[in-house]
Amino acid sequence: MSVSFGDFYKSFGFSEYPFSVYTSENERSHGKDLFVDFSMYSPIIEGFNNGRTMLLAGDRGTGKTAIIYDFCRKVDENCLVVNISDYSDLKVGFNSEDFYNYIICQLSERLFAKMASDKKTGSQLNKSDKVLLSYFLAKHVKQASKDDLHRKIVNLQVDWKTRLGGTIYSILRIPLNIGANATVTFLSDIIAQAAGVAKHPTEFREYFQDMTSAVDDDFSDTGSSLSTLKKLTALAKKVGYSRIVIVLDKIDEDARLNNSAEEIAEFIEPIVTDVRLLTTEEFQVVVALWIIPYNMLKDKVRTQKIYCPSVSWDNTDLVSAANRRVSVFSSKNVREVSSIFEDGSDTVGFLEILELANKNPRDLWHLLDKSFRAQYKIDPNSSKISANALAHGINDFVCQFNFYEYYPRKSNARANSMDIYAYIKHLVKLPGPDFTKNQLNDKAGTGGSTHNYVVAMESMGLVERSGQSGGSTTFRIRDPKVVHALKNNLDIARSN
Repeated sequence: MSVSFGDFYKSFGFSEYPFSVYTSENERSHGKDLFVDFSMYSPIIEGFNNGRTMLLAGDRGTGKTAIIYDFCRKVDENCLVVNISDYSDLKVGFNSEDFYNYIICQLSERLFAKMASDKKTGSQLNKSDKVLLSYFLAKHVKQASKDDLHRKIVNLQVDWKTRLGGTIYSILRIPLNIGANATVTFLSDIIAQAAGVAKHPTEFREYFQDMTSAVDDDFSDTGSSLSTLKKLTALAKKVGYSRIVIVLDKIDEDARLNNSAEEIAEFIEPIVTDVRLLTTEEFQVVVALWIIPYNMLKDKVRTQKIYCPSVSWDNTDLVSAANRRVSVFSSKNVREVSSIFEDGSDTVGFLEILELANKNPRDLWHLLDKSFRAQYKIDPNSSKISANALAHGINDFVCQFNFYEYYPRKSNARANSMDIYAYIKHLVKLPGPDFTKNQLNDKAGTGGSTHNYVVAMESMGLVERSGQSGGSTTFRIRDPKVVHALKNNLDIARSN
C-alpha cells in the first residue's frame, strides 16, 4: 500500500505540514506563535513602541509583513492603526495632494469603523469638532445611502438625549395629529350645528410638525493637505485614540508596477522623501520597503532624521525561526529542526541550506520543502531526511528559483537585453566565485561589454568588490545560489 504525503510528514511528528505556506498573510492563524525575534529586532520594536516613524527595508521574504503584524499585536486599545496594503485607489504618478487625500480617506474609514466597534460616539467633542468630524464622514467615507449618511451625521452632532426625545416625539406625532384633527372636526361640527350653517369637510392638517434634528451638513471642501490630515488625527485623539499609526506595507506588490524596481522606486519616491510627513509629531508612519527600490532612493532619503532599520537574519536566527515553526506545526512534538534530519545538524547539506537561504526565512522554508519532497520520492517509508534528499532538494531549489523576485527585469526591456538570467549564464562559466573583469571576459567572452556587465551586476547586488589582485579589482558573486550552480555545474534558465 502506497504511503500518502500526509502520512509521510506525520511520521516525522507533524500534525500539519510546516513548509507549504511562505507568506505571513497566509499564516495569520499561527502568526503570533510563529513569530520569532531576530537578533536585531530589539531596536526596531523599541523604535515602534516609542512612536518613531520608520522606513523598514529588507529583501522579499525577510519578514517585513510579519513584523507589521507583530506591531499591530503589541498596541493597546487606545491606538488606532491604519494598516494599508492596497494602493489601487492611489494613481500611478500621484502628487502630494493625491497622497494626502488617499491617507485621509484610509484614516477616515478606519476611524469610523473603529469608533463603531469600540462604541465611541465622539460626544465629548465640541460643536465645531463634531461638524468637522461630520465633514470627514461625508467626504471621505463610502456610504450605503444618503439616508444612512444623514443618520450618522445626526448621531455625531446631536446628543443622545435630544435624539431620544426626537424619536419619542416622532412615534407620538402621528396619533397626536390624528387626535388633533378629530378634536377640530368635532368642535367644527358643534359650532356649525349651533350656527345653523352647513358643515364643511375639513382637510387633515399637520398640527404637530416633523422636528428633524437640525444638523450642519453643508460642507465646504477643506482640501487635501498635510494640515487637513493633521486635523483628522487631532480629532481622532479627541475621540479617545491617544496614538495614531499609519502603516504602508506591500507597496512593491502593486500589479501596476510590473515588479520593476525602477517603477516601484518612482512610485514610492514622493512618500519616502516627504520629510514633513515623515517627521510630524501628530502621528507615526511605518513604511515597509523592498530593499532594491529603497537603495535606488537612499541618497534622497533623510536618513539622519528618519529611522531606517534593515531586516536581516543570521544563521542562528534562521535556526530559531525553523525550531519555532516545527514546534508549532507538530504541537510541540518536534522541538528542533535538526531532529528531522538523518544525522541531526551533522547531516551533510544541513549547513548548506542555511547558507543558501541567504539570511531569508522564506527561502529556508522553500529549501526544507524541496528536501522533504525529495525524501518522499526517495523513500516514503522513512521518517528522517537524508543527505541524499538534501542534495536533491538543494539542487531543485537553485534550478527552479525565480531570480526575478530579487533581481527584477526592467518592464520596458527588450527580449534580448541582459537580465539576471543572462548574467548568471556568464558567471557560471568562471572557475570560482572570485574573479576580475579580465577573467570574466576570458571565460564568458563578454568582450567590450565586460565593464558594463560588471557595473550592472554590482548595481543590482549580484556581485560585490572583494579586493585587489595584480593591480586589478576583484569581485565576488554575492548570491550563494549562483555560487552553488557554478560549483555543481547546474543550469539556471528562465524555463526552469
